[in-house]
Parts: sequence; structure tokens; C-alpha cells
Amino acid sequence: MIGLAQFVMRGRSQAVLVISVFALFGLPVWPLLVFSGAALTLVTLSNQLNVTLSVLAFAYLFCTFILVTVGAFEISFWLLVFWVLVLISAEVLRRSKNLALAMLVVLIVVSFGVLVFFAVVSEPIALWHEVLTQNKLVSEFAAQIGWTQEQIDLAAVRMTGIVAFWSLLVLMTSLLIGRWCQGRLVNPGGFRREFHNLRLGRILSIIAVLSVVVAEIFKTQLMIALSVVLVSVYLFQGLAVIHAFTADQTKRKLWLVVFYILLLMFPQIVVMVSLWGIADAWLDSRRRWLEKSR
Repeated sequence: MIGLAQFVMRGRSQAVLVISVFALFGLPVWPLLVFSGAALTLVTLSNQLNVTLSVLAFAYLFCTFILVTVGAFEISFWLLVFWVLVLISAEVLRRSKNLALAMLVVLIVVSFGVLVFFAVVSEPIALWHEVLTQNKLVSEFAAQIGWTQEQIDLAAVRMTGIVAFWSLLVLMTSLLIGRWCQGRLVNPGGFRREFHNLRLGRILSIIAVLSVVVAEIFKTQLMIALSVVLVSVYLFQGLAVIHAFTADQTKRKLWLVVFYILLLMFPQIVVMVSLWGIADAWLDSRRRWLEKSR
């Protein structure tokens, strides 16, 4: 990973190549899209805005040319949206040197996207139901995993929140990986301290809890989607707590590898870690842990 980051930092053409290739391969395989965003984050954090904009422009032109060639021009718009959101959050981080603030910007942008979606789409459930049943790739995937009609209907109800969650996850992960790479290149250990001390604030935690309560009471699709986004952002504070707790463990890497494998296998753990992150906003468990370990 560090070798790839060093390649990106060699020049604009190298950066354009990495950002574009991972973007094109990441469209069908979304985890690869994270590395495109991470490379753009690294470029943004390491250069003035005019340099980053030139890299982004050339990457967009290159990807658009490829997408037009294969008859998928409309995807280029969503790719540009993704890159612009990554650039905004990374630029906030570059200027403020505040990881929590950059994450809050991502949260605001995704939440605004949810609001715009519900303002534009009059019947979200019907839209998602059509996507799940009419889109060839999606319907084939649903058939392969054995989804029943009832499960498809349930997925249509939850799909806005699911898409919002994955959008938040991809943007946040891109930001963190890019910042980690920059830290390894110019300030070893800096990102580790920054992430271990990540705190998103008590006021936001109150808003997150209230959004869940409102969503449970009124059962509106808008509030359900917003509550998913507001709670999910605390996944990263929960992860920061876990990394801080294991920092002084002799088998730190092994514990973290096992934890992330379990996180991927059991989505319920995501909820637990997010709730832990919300609780940490009030308990400050990292400070208590450090005091006990002295």
C-alpha cells in the first residue's frame, strides 16, 4: 500500500493513472473504488487545490473516454460526484488538520444527499423495488442468494438507508486510508495518534439517538435513512476506541485482524461498535482505560 502511495506522489500522471484505474475497476467491485478515493485524498492532502483539481480533471476525462467507449457514459456523472465529495472532505482536512471535522463534512454531505433524494423521488420504495426486480445484474444477484419476494419487498423499504450507509462507508474509508498513507510518508505515527483520539462530540450523539427515536415513532423512510447515517458515523469513533485499546497489546495486529474478519462476517457487530462509539462520547472510555493502565 505504501509503495502504491509513493507511486502516486511521483507526479500528476502517476496520480491520474492510479485514481482512474481503481475507479474503473471499482465501479463493478466497490471496494476498489475506495482506493481511488484514497489516492485522491492523498493528492489533496499533499498539494494545493489547483494541483488537485488538475489531477481530478485529467482523471475524469480519461475515465469518461473509457466509459463512452463501452457505452456507459451516464456512470461518469456519479463517478465525478464521488470524487468531488472526496475532494471536499480531504480539502477540509488539509486546511483544518482536524479529522473529526472532515468526517462531519462527509456526514453532512451524505445526509444532504438523502434529503435531496426524498425531495426528488416521490415513491422511493417503488423505485428501489423496480431496481431490485428489473435491473438484470441486481435481479440475478438476488436470485443467486435465494431472495424470496418478501425479502425483496423488505430490501426495497430499507434500500435508501443501505445506500446511504455504503456511501458514508466508502467516503469515510477513502478519507482514512488516504490520511494514513500521507502520515506514513511524511509523519510516521501521526495518523495513529490522530485516529486514536477521534471524537465526534456529544451534541451529534444526542442528535443520532433522537433520530432513531423519531424514526421508531413515525416509521418514515426519510427518518429511517437519516438515523442510519447518523448512527453509522459513530462506527468510526467505535473503531478508534478499539484501536486505542489494543495499541499496547503485544498481539495487537492479530486481534485487529480477527476483529475485522468478524466485522465483515457479522453485520450486527457494526451496530454494536456504532453504539459503543456513541457511548464513548459520554463515557470517554479511552481516558479511563489509560488511567487504569498506569
